[in-house]
Amino acid sequence: MIEVGAIKELVDQYAPHKWVLRRVLLSELTLAKFSEEIRIQFPSAETVSSEVEALWFSRKNKASETWELRRLGGPPYALVEVIDDTVPADEREARLALLEAEMAEHKAVSPGNINGEIPSGNL
Repeated sequence: MIEVGAIKELVDQYAPHKWVLRRVLLSELTLAKFSEEIRIQFPSAETVSSEVEALWFSRKNKASETWELRRLGGPPYALVEVIDDTVPADEREARLALLEAEMAEHKAVSPGNINGEIPSGNL
């Protein structure tokens, strides 16, 4: 299970590079256990029940915003999407949802087969 201290460490690691914590995605179990503590610790971040446990960070660029979805727990893994400022909010949310789905698919790959490759004995 994810601990709030691990989230704080990641937020502290990203902050010097001007990344802002925007959303905390947690399983229902983790959310039930830590939702109040997370809301107090990170009041500006939205807390969301999710299939994946991850953090959404964003960083403003000249004419766009970069979003990074960073997995909590396990080996470091992140997905990045650069979204132009002219993109409507509903399209932005759809693009972010696609990254969440991609991370969920990555999570579904067994730990012994992290590249998604078919072991030669299973052909």
